[in-house]
Parts: sequence; C-alpha cells; structure tokens
Amino acid sequence: MQRVTFSEGTHLLTEPLRIKASSGPETHCSLKCVRHSRCCNLKVNPLHHLSYSTHSPPSPDTSLTPPSAAAGKTLLYITNNSTTSRTSYASKLSSFSLPHNPSSIFTSSLASAIHIRSLALPAHKNKTFVLGEAGIDAELSALDLPFTNPNTSTTPQTTDWASPPNFAQLASRKSLDPAIGAVLLGLDFHLTYTKLAHAFAYLQDPEVHFLMTNDDATLPHSGALFPGAGACSAPLLTALGPTRQPTVLGKPATAMLDAIEVQLSSKKEDDEGVDSLAPPNTAPTALPFQFTRKRTIMIGDRLSTDIAFGNRGFLGGTLAVLSGVASRADVENARGEMRPAYFVGGVGDLLGGF
Repeated sequence: MQRVTFSEGTHLLTEPLRIKASSGPETHCSLKCVRHSRCCNLKVNPLHHLSYSTHSPPSPDTSLTPPSAAAGKTLLYITNNSTTSRTSYASKLSSFSLPHNPSSIFTSSLASAIHIRSLALPAHKNKTFVLGEAGIDAELSALDLPFTNPNTSTTPQTTDWASPPNFAQLASRKSLDPAIGAVLLGLDFHLTYTKLAHAFAYLQDPEVHFLMTNDDATLPHSGALFPGAGACSAPLLTALGPTRQPTVLGKPATAMLDAIEVQLSSKKEDDEGVDSLAPPNTAPTALPFQFTRKRTIMIGDRLSTDIAFGNRGFLGGTLAVLSGVASRADVENARGEMRPAYFVGGVGDLLGGF
C-alpha cells in the first residue's frame, strides 16, 4: 500500500471534528500533492477509522497519530459555528490530543469581527447589534469592538426581548440605539420576534451594515441536523426583501479566507512576531509559516461550505471526507464549485500522509 504524502510546506484547512466512525470496502483514489503537483496513489484498506465529533470524546482505545508540525505541515481548523469561542475550541482540541495553537483556529465569528474592524465605523455609529451567542461576543470583545447582544448583555435592559415589541416605540425609533452601525446575525438559540423586529428597524437605515456570520441552512449536532444560522435569518431576509442582502462572512465566502490571511499577516507586523489576534487569555505564539493559497488544501465534509470555500478561494486543492455530512453519491453528483478534486472515506485515512 502506497502512503499518501503531503509535501513539506503544505497547509491543511479542515472543519474541526465533525466526523463519525465509518467502515466500508477498500477504496482507491488519486490525490494530488499541492506543492509539487505530483500525483501519488492512495490505497485505503477496509475503513475502520474513528475520527471525532465535536460533542463526543474519542474512544480510549483509539490511537491517533496527529499531523506533525515538525514535518513541515500546518493544520488549521476552520468552522462556521459562531456560537463557540476559539478558546473553547482550543480546549476541546486539547481534550482530543489534537495539535493546535491559538493561531490555528478560525471561526465565522472571528471573520465577522475582523470585517467589522475593517469597516472603520464612525465614532458616533460604531456599535454592532448582535443576534447570536457568546462566541460572537468573545471575538468582538477581543478586538475592542463595541456591541450589544440581548442574549448576553449585563447592563439593565429596557426591552423585554421575550415579549411582543412596543411597535409604537419601534416605529418612532425611540427604542433604538442611535450608535448602532451594523447588525450581525449568527446562530441564535434564543431568537425572538422582538429581536428580529429591532434588527429589521435598524436595517431601515441604509447606513447600517447588514452582516451574517454564515448562512448554513442546517446545524449538524448529535448525529442529526437542526436549523442553522441561515434558517434563523430567513424571517429577516424575507421581511427586508431582495434589495437588502447581507454580507456573509463564513464559508464559502472568501471573507473567511481573507480573515485567515489578515490574522496570520498581523503576526508578521508585530515587532515581536507574536499573534496579536490570539484568543483572550492565551499565550502568544510565534509566527509558524507563510500562508500561501496555492500550497493549501481544504479538507471538509460539507460540499456547499467546505469544498465550495476551497474552490472559490482558489486554494491548491479540495478533499471531501465521507464520514460527515456528504455521501459518496453527493460527491459524485456534485458540480461547479461544490465538486471536490478528491475524496476519501474519512480523515483517519489521511493520517499516514501527515
């Protein structure tokens, strides 16, 4: 059996840990080495590899050999999940004994925060109205960006977000904060009509930016699918109509890739070569590599986000794993930007190549 080899200097982007155990017949496929454009043959023995769900720890009898940074490969974790902070993801990766550092984790919340900072909102209108969870708060706070989130605010609130809105005050804009310059929608487990009504009212002002962490229709969780951030935004998108569309910051939008480049380049700009955008309460890390799109391969289990993200961003390659959302039939029938260059049964099949 010939081992898959990722050449030195290859960067691997992957959706973090949403893979299930899988088994199946022997499979053959061809995988292109990103850096040197050479092809090698991948022979996958009958699959019995356990990768990890974000909600289930690895089996104690499972042996996982992690990618080796010393061998010149860099693994970056990219997720559209805006509800969890990078610090929480780092803790989970540590519990799975997977290699990472604060610079290797990227979320749609981080991409949103970087984008909002780039807007350079005027001082009188620099606050963001958030519909989402604490993961968004963490990234906005890390960049010292002012915001208000009805879910997490610790200041006294005059609005009862769980009750019907005061329509008269909304219509007169008396209950609106004039400092709001952006509305950011993410996955919100506490979504209410009143919160949507306020977001809608803010967005009547054409100067207020309309942003979404991601537009995933569904959320994979506990082996099933549930409504995602895209579903949460549907009422607002319907009410606003086609002329008021949001800027989406997560995969497959290239804004996520731009955020990766901004975060990594920010480390080079720091005089001491440390990560100025590391999550709060984490130690700074040294600049590990020069990020290059053409030497990067995107690995993921969802064609509409992960694979489309890699193709839309003109990365060096895309590889679908079949132990998560996408099936083999999905991959074989995929067209356009959702069609991966290669696929394997699961992430475990690639570990030898790391």
